[in-house]
Amino acid sequence: MIFGSRDDIFVTLGIKHVSMRHIFSIILASMALSLLSCRRAEVEPMIAAGYIDAASSAENIIIRGDTIGTRHFAIDEQTILEGGEMVEGNIAEVIYMPSQEEDELPLALTITTDETYPKALGRWATEGKVPMAVDIELKPRGRITQYQPQQTLRFTAWQLAGRENEIILYGIISLPPEVKKADKKKSDEEPVIPARRERSFGITATIAKQSDSNTKSRQVLILRTEKGRESRLYLQE
Repeated sequence: MIFGSRDDIFVTLGIKHVSMRHIFSIILASMALSLLSCRRAEVEPMIAAGYIDAASSAENIIIRGDTIGTRHFAIDEQTILEGGEMVEGNIAEVIYMPSQEEDELPLALTITTDETYPKALGRWATEGKVPMAVDIELKPRGRITQYQPQQTLRFTAWQLAGRENEIILYGIISLPPEVKKADKKKSDEEPVIPARRERSFGITATIAKQSDSNTKSRQVLILRTEKGRESRLYLQE
């Protein structure tokens, strides 16, 4: 123990001419450091989920969501990457450590993404002799560019089905008009050309691999209707 007056104590510690104001400042600084160390010790990993933004890179990932807004996370060599590719629009769950500094990004500890999503992206088309040629390109965020057919069938959007290697394609099909029997009383009037009917649809498609003895393995998108009809679209590389 150190005995003596206040001045004797600080002289012993190598500090001279210490005022009460200085002592009070030292006590406050010690308390602040103690609180900061406790705060750092209580920091725990947190979770955020959303869709990957196009501006993401190998150094940081940007995700967007209705509840989280736009969040940025740093990626380093210790970040664990699981699932599919980190491409625009893919679903991502990020386990991260909150940043301790205002100008520092939270560090992503683990990033888990959907495996089916990147497989679906690309241009898919039927091949050979088929009743109806289909040529579509599946793009990020559920967009579709259609090249064939020009009429009758129109694909409008796509999304994950919630099952591995399955997606749902949405669109509109144009059906022949309903033909009604002519009314004898109106037979002298000019006939009205009936318009085609349009009906919305959603069809499940499975992403698979197809190979035989003569060709290498290829990615194929298999569309199956409720009546069991099947169409195959091949990934155009």
